[in-house]
Amino acid sequence: MEKYSPNLRLILIANSSTKILAPIRSRCLLVRVSAPSQVEIVSVLKDVAHAENLGKVAPEVLEKIAAESKRNLRRALLMLEAVYAQKYVTWLNAVNVVVDSMTLRLRLCRQIGRLMFNKLQMLLLPNNLHSGIFPPEQH
Repeated sequence: MEKYSPNLRLILIANSSTKILAPIRSRCLLVRVSAPSQVEIVSVLKDVAHAENLGKVAPEVLEKIAAESKRNLRRALLMLEAVYAQKYVTWLNAVNVVVDSMTLRLRLCRQIGRLMFNKLQMLLLPNNLHSGIFPPEQH
């Protein structure tokens, strides 16, 4: 790791730095990202509901989910999924909801990872390096 350190940048994302090995942790720059606010969670829930064609979800429901999630975006998304799934009663529909929710989770993990990577990238790299090192993001 020391041999290539002038040319190498690693981004390590973790929920807790205490579980990272001490030699690795000592070589890291710790950047803490705060939990999203309730307003930000409501915004993400609206975007997800629209992107996944969940239909019109009452703003009060989204606000209640955001409040109950205690600023935990993953919990809020799982709660939205549960609220959505409750309106299905047949076994086949329930299976389809589970399959769709697994696909949704994978998409959301990729989106969250990409957002966190972009934020860290902006924080850690000077602007002149940013444009030359990483290829433009493809949608």
